[in-house]
Amino acid sequence: MQGKLEKLREAVTALEQKKAQAGLVEVRLRERCRAREGERERVTGQLRSAAGAMERWERRTGYLEGYLPMLERLLTAVEGLAEHSRVVKTAYEVRLEEARAAAEGAARLMRDTAGSETGLQQQYEAMGSRLTELQVDRARSEDRRGVLDEELAELRRRHLSPRSLTAAEITGENVELLAAAAERAERRVEKIGPINPLAEQECAELEERATFLAEQRRDLEASLAELQEVVTDLDDHIETSFAEIFEVVRENFSATIATVFPGAKGSLKLVEGPAARAEEGQAELEEALIEEARPVVKGIGLEVKLANKSPRTLSLLSGGEKAMTAIAFLFSLFLARPCPFYILDEVEASLDDTNIRRFLSLVRRYRERTQFIIITHQRQTMEVADTLYGVTLESDGTSRILSRRLTAATGAEKAS
Repeated sequence: MQGKLEKLREAVTALEQKKAQAGLVEVRLRERCRAREGERERVTGQLRSAAGAMERWERRTGYLEGYLPMLERLLTAVEGLAEHSRVVKTAYEVRLEEARAAAEGAARLMRDTAGSETGLQQQYEAMGSRLTELQVDRARSEDRRGVLDEELAELRRRHLSPRSLTAAEITGENVELLAAAAERAERRVEKIGPINPLAEQECAELEERATFLAEQRRDLEASLAELQEVVTDLDDHIETSFAEIFEVVRENFSATIATVFPGAKGSLKLVEGPAARAEEGQAELEEALIEEARPVVKGIGLEVKLANKSPRTLSLLSGGEKAMTAIAFLFSLFLARPCPFYILDEVEASLDDTNIRRFLSLVRRYRERTQFIIITHQRQTMEVADTLYGVTLESDGTSRILSRRLTAATGAEKAS
């Protein structure tokens, strides 16, 4: 009986161990069941959310399908305008390249011929002086030759040959006067020296060289006139384009300054100053060209009149007012020449909460026209974004870029 009792006790112990193990298994199974129930509820919620989102997207799809024909017509019109713009742009680019090439060629020709023109001018002046001297010497030689020819003819007439003279022929003549006249004639012949038989040929060559230099000068003057005409056309085009853009920017600045400063008025105006002088060491032609092409130096003056305050220039505004005025001016430029996107690097870093809200009102107003990429540490700016990008430090010391797309619970429009 004791042996059976021991066996029964061992069996009871084994059964108790199995019971404990079964309890652990039961606890695990219950935890799994609860996890499965939670997963099922989560999936059910996701299905309901997906069904609601699908319904909303179906309604939006219906709205968009209604607008699709209109968008197709607008797209066709925009494509036609884009094609026309490309054609016009190509034509203007061709004309601009031709004008730029002509200007570069004329400038290069001027640079190449500036030094040679100076040398040729010096040679021309030296040859002119030499030609004048030769002509004077030639005239003097001819005069002397004429006088000597006359004296020689007279001597020959009177004394045909020294050996043929007789005492009767020289009777009554002063022998000493005749000897002195003969000596003077010999000295004149010695002073004249040898006659250059090529003087006339050299004169003709110098005249031909002078004609060639005159033609080169006329060509340079014609090239300079063409270059000045090209510069004038470019200046007119630049001035016209600047005037158009300036008018648009001025109108946009008046509107944006009223947004960032309620009740304020802003204005832009052109400021003119004396023309800048050309740097020393430039050629006279280039200096004259610069002076004619740039008679005045223009700038832009900015003035803001805040509510209940007198008009002030930018230098008299406070730090926050300067920042908001600069933001308004930047948005005025954006509106004048819109681009696909803009990058703003902590432009609101020095602003308080009120001015940040005014800045964000500008972003919300123009979010449909373009996209804004804003680098910021301000919470209010992050709240109006469509997508947030940031960098986080992992446990192993590496950096990882995170992105989160924000959605509005009410289905309102998102801020760019």
